[in-house]
Amino acid sequence: MAEFSTDTELMQKAIHGDRLALERLLVRHQPALIRLIQAEMGVKLQAHITAEDLFQQCCVEVIRSLHQVEIHDEPSVFRWLSAIARHRVLDAAKAASIRERTVPKATQNLEFESTDDLFQQISASISTASHQLHRQELEVAIRQAVASLEHPLQRRAVTLRYLEGLSLEETARLMQITVDSVRAHLHRAKDPLVVQLDSFRKWIS
Repeated sequence: MAEFSTDTELMQKAIHGDRLALERLLVRHQPALIRLIQAEMGVKLQAHITAEDLFQQCCVEVIRSLHQVEIHDEPSVFRWLSAIARHRVLDAAKAASIRERTVPKATQNLEFESTDDLFQQISASISTASHQLHRQELEVAIRQAVASLEHPLQRRAVTLRYLEGLSLEETARLMQITVDSVRAHLHRAKDPLVVQLDSFRKWIS
């Protein structure tokens, strides 16, 4: 049986460069931190990012601030982790608010239901179009727009879900992530796709 270490012991080891100790600490508190993040997020923010993604951001912040924190007792470890989690939620909420103020409404309201619906709604969202793109031209434009997505997980999710026609569950299984994470990646890919397709529209016409 593995020797049990307290939070403070794991913290001290992590501060001195023990990566395994840090991993054990984060794994130990992952369920509680994800529950905390979910409680703090609210439904609106969950449309932009998942609790799992925010937890990963917390892990990065923990590593960055590891040598700046002073831990005096057991409860202070989780208080420190919780504070980082809450700050990440606040930062994500601010970013989502800025995005909602700056992204056109037609783009915000675009939702993906199927490949055909994706083609139809993106085409309809291009308000300056002088004519309706032919389906074949639009499909070429969408594939190029998907290829231009900077985030590899967004490219993968959109390709599997909409270009290859897989279900959310099949996409999640192939990507080895949760269905909620797939939904979040698809949602975040929406706006850059519309921007890219608008530029393709100008090029095609």
